[in-house]
Amino acid sequence: LDGSNSHDPDDGIESYQWKQAAGQSVTFSDPTSARPTFEAPSFDDTGDKLLVFDLIVTDNGGLQSSDSTTVSVSNFEKDNPGASGGGCFIATAAFGSPTERQIIILRKFRDRYLIPNPLGYNFVNIYNTCLPPLANLISEYDILRMAAKWILLPIVGVCWLALKLGLIPTVVFAVLMAVLLTVSINLTVGQIRLQGHRP
Repeated sequence: LDGSNSHDPDDGIESYQWKQAAGQSVTFSDPTSARPTFEAPSFDDTGDKLLVFDLIVTDNGGLQSSDSTTVSVSNFEKDNPGASGGGCFIATAAFGSPTERQIIILRKFRDRYLIPNPLGYNFVNIYNTCLPPLANLISEYDILRMAAKWILLPIVGVCWLALKLGLIPTVVFAVLMAVLLTVSINLTVGQIRLQGHRP
């Protein structure tokens, strides 16, 4: 949900308050956030379920304005077996189950660092829109699943460090490791060239 486009040129926005008006009950990550998240309800039948949400915005002068939005939830996983796992489509296709530890780590990183950030939020939206067909393809071939696992493992490691240490220490650590790796490769290449020039 996104109420961040609400604005008041005179007094500014003081608070947001989200409430669910209709549909199967869900839990907000933070009902007072401009952009709260929630886990979509699961269901076995086909068709869509409609969820209706109300947003009340209060400005610094105490005046309020409200609006509502309707979210249509479809059983996407029923027709897309590679697209389960709470949005981690590629990882679920690679590791096989949304309950795998690697997928849980990626999901926690997404919810903690990507969703609250505007750039991360847009990235997640693009990912969820464009990559499910690729996830379906990966889930059908063993060689693609293996390749996806090897590509994802370093990413999972970085996400795990970020969850344990924080984002900034993880970035510093990753930069240092990249520098050390680059220096090590250059030294190795230099030694090989020296040995090649010796009589």
